[in-house]
Amino acid sequence: MPILQDVGLLECDLPPLPLIASTQMHSHTPERVAFLEKVGFARDLGARA
Repeated sequence: MPILQDVGLLECDLPPLPLIASTQMHSHTPERVAFLEKVGFARDLGARA
């Protein structure tokens, strides 16, 4: 499973694999996690504390 750190990579022709959001995506709010799910991420590693 690819671990992505930039939502801009979604514009690329990626293979149909489940995507994982890296800690570098700063998903520290429920709204951000909901956004990542909406754009196709299957898993979120969460922001670093």
